[in-house]
Parts: sequence; C-alpha cells; structure tokens
Amino acid sequence: NNPFRQAFPVSMCSLDKLRILKMHSSHFEFLPMSFCNLSAITDLTFDEESVLAPPQTILREGLGAIVNYNRLVLGAVVDHRLNLDSLNLDHVPPEICTISGLTDLQLNSNQLVVLPPLPYRSGKGPTYQETEIFIYDVCVDKSRCCVPDLMALTSLIIISVRDNQLEALPDSIGRLSNLTSLILDNNKLGTLPEELGQCSALLHLSVKNNELAVIPVTLGALACLKTFDADWDSRISSPPKEITSLRDKKSIQYILDYLKLYLEAKEEDELDLIEMGLKEIPQELLDDGIGHILITLKSLSLANNQISYIPDAISQMTTLIVLDLSNNWLTDIPDGLCELASLEGLFLDGNAITFFPITFGRMKRLHTLSIIKCKVSSFPPS
Repeated sequence: NNPFRQAFPVSMCSLDKLRILKMHSSHFEFLPMSFCNLSAITDLTFDEESVLAPPQTILREGLGAIVNYNRLVLGAVVDHRLNLDSLNLDHVPPEICTISGLTDLQLNSNQLVVLPPLPYRSGKGPTYQETEIFIYDVCVDKSRCCVPDLMALTSLIIISVRDNQLEALPDSIGRLSNLTSLILDNNKLGTLPEELGQCSALLHLSVKNNELAVIPVTLGALACLKTFDADWDSRISSPPKEITSLRDKKSIQYILDYLKLYLEAKEEDELDLIEMGLKEIPQELLDDGIGHILITLKSLSLANNQISYIPDAISQMTTLIVLDLSNNWLTDIPDGLCELASLEGLFLDGNAITFFPITFGRMKRLHTLSIIKCKVSSFPPS
C-alpha cells in the first residue's frame, strides 16, 4: 500500500534468496533491469496496470518472462545486441531507446505499428509536437523524463522489424548514418520516408510484401547499396516497370542510377531519359510529390522511347523551355502540351504525327519546331 509512484528500489534486487514478494497497491512504475537477480521468487504479485517497464505483454507472462526480458536488455548494454523477436510487443519498449552503443536490434514477429518517436508525436510536418514521458534508463538504472527516440541510437548498424504491422517509419531515420542493414519485410508500409536516402552507409534494404507503390527518388543517393528487395514485379509502379525489370540483368544499381537522375535534375533543371524503353511518361516526372521537379524543370528529353500518349498533366511543367520527344510512338499532340507557355524548342522527329491541334498556337514563345520524318500535311491557322 505504498501511495507514491516510483521505481522499485534497486537495493532490493540484491535479495537473491527472496522467495515471496507481494506489492499490492504499491504503485511501482518501473521494475529495474537488476530485478532479474530475484530469480528465486516463487510467489510474486503486483499491480500490472501501474508498471510501465517492462511492457505489459511481458508482465502478463509472469516472473519468468520478466527475468528473461530484463536479462536480454541488460545483456544488450554490454554486447550491444538485442533480440526481442516473438514477444508479442505492440510498441517498442521506451527503455530500449536508452541503450547507448546499441548496434544490432531485432524486433521481428511482433505487433509493432510504428517506431519511436512516432508514438510520442502529434501534428504533422515541421509543426509537430513531442511529448516527454518518464522512462527507465537502463544504462544508469533509474528513471528520467524524455521523448523516447529509437532514431537517436545513431550507433545502430542493423535493424530488423519484419513480420510486424508497421504502417510508417520516422523521417528522423536519416540520422542513422551507420546503418548498413534495414529489414522491413511483411509489414503494412504505404510509403518510405525520403530521409531514408540520408542513410549513406546502407548496404542492404528489404521491403518485400508491404503496401508500397512508390520508391522515393532520394534513395538514388544510396551509393553503397548492394541489395534492394521490394515487390518490383507487382506493387511498385514508380520507378516504372521498364526500369525495374532490368534489375537482374543490370543490377540494382541501374534502378538507383535512374532515381539519381531526378536528384541531379533538381539541381540542374535538366533531365535526360533517353532510350530507356519507356512506354509512358514516368509517374515521378509528372507528380511533384515524388520527383520534385515538375514545376522547376527547364529541359526534358524523352527521345528514343516507346511513348504513345502524353497526359494533360504535362501542362503543369510551366517552366519547361526545351522538350524533346523525338523517335517515340506519338500520333497526336494533346492540348495539355500546348499549354506550355514557356516552351521555346519542341522536337517531335520520327513520330507518326499527322496534324497539329488548333490550340498549338498558344505556345507564343516557341521558335524551334522539328518534325523530321513526321507526315504533317497542314498546320492550323493559329
């Protein structure tokens, strides 16, 4: 009947012959890591709802599970490796975020939905707020107030969180500059944070059997990446299949080089996607939320592909000055292309175009038009 909320006294953890421990209404929030020394206990009772660490899923399993969990965590302080596979965890225990020097973290086959600090954030974008809580610092064996943040463990080299329920990753994952292996198979991820491209040491990335359709172009900056497993043949639509289908023949570097083109285009305002077997204009080019160049690009070449259709979304490329669509399978010019008011040079050589729309005259700045090997018979008055 202790009325004060506090940690279980560390000094009592030296009672290695203790057999009976009753803590009804004692309000102990934390059972210290050294609680595992009390392995002789045969009769243990306490109020589960008041204990914050170990996690509830461990407490419900009883003394044996508590002792085993605490030993795993204490061992990680020494050897910097922690395996918490198959413990039915529905959240990452906050105390894990205090293990400085941790290099290898295995959280496979649990029920995790997000990783810290996401559970302690509210709001979106740069205006989000973080909530501090009391957590048990396993390195100093006492509680402190902070925001649990797994991404603050910059010593991490390996993270494996396969077979969970992950729906999102923190954008602060880009802080893990030593990370070489990230395994996220069999989850529910709908997106990957663009900041993942800042994990410059990453060698192995696996995101198979998730809900991903788009791979961020920022991953083109991962110069060290050797293996990248994803649902290339099914769910992934960006990069296009014409690029991803060549990963076995040309290695994963071919995909990364393609993504890197968009990063370079963002700096240079020019993009060349020549002779890549493209059957349509790539999604990442027309969706500024993916490629980030839609409203800044000045020069674009899609020559020598198999493009037969130009979507009206191309009209959003308001800064485009030069567009090369030579040697494709185009049969007409859509009105959307005619909305490119800044266009000065248009190259349509080698297409099956036979006429120009009446809206073609809207491109007032156009001074170079090349239609070699086209069969255009007449032009509109405009």
